[in-house]
Amino acid sequence: TSPESPTIFAILHQVFSSESIDSLKQKAKNLDWADEEITSLLAYVAGFYANSGNYKGEKLRKLFEKSDAFEKEPNLLKLYNKVENRLFSLDLKQLTLGFPDKGVTTYFSSNVTKEDAEKARSFLKENALEGWNTRLEKRQEDTKTIYIIRLASAPHENNVILTKEFEGATFIVRNGDYGAILEKVIVELAKTKVQNYSNFLNLDFRISLQTKTNFT
Repeated sequence: TSPESPTIFAILHQVFSSESIDSLKQKAKNLDWADEEITSLLAYVAGFYANSGNYKGEKLRKLFEKSDAFEKEPNLLKLYNKVENRLFSLDLKQLTLGFPDKGVTTYFSSNVTKEDAEKARSFLKENALEGWNTRLEKRQEDTKTIYIIRLASAPHENNVILTKEFEGATFIVRNGDYGAILEKVIVELAKTKVQNYSNFLNLDFRISLQTKTNFT
């Protein structure tokens, strides 16, 4: 999605999980927000969560500053400052997702065109690779076009897993994209797996015990 979306998500999550909507509504009214403005904010937040991204100042800033989350976490204001311009931007290239020449994307480098994406898709298909967890970077070295396909995965010692010529270009497939983040995710998922398995065993034991009791 758009590059500012993760930061906006972090801010909204903190704000709306730290206190009730009624509490925020009251603070907004204390700052002279009209009912229509409050409704518009909630509609924006709902749309943001539904789209998993940002697709529309000062009043919002003041409300956030009064929220419990911002009072507890002063760093949230720094995060907000980083995305405020993009949050309200009406630049045509920042309003929708799309290829870099027409929209916002974090899946392609700024020089990737639709034709480049189609070529990369053909390369992935021919090499039995999926594209849903990849990013595509295009480099030009003299007259040679190089495509780097980055696979999201935990970090590896040797990140290059494939180098191949395809349709007049060089394709390099690397793993380890977002490796530092995914490494932490894997640790947490492993903890969850152990906990859920433990809960499952306990539940299975209780069901088994109850069944034996009923038939005794």
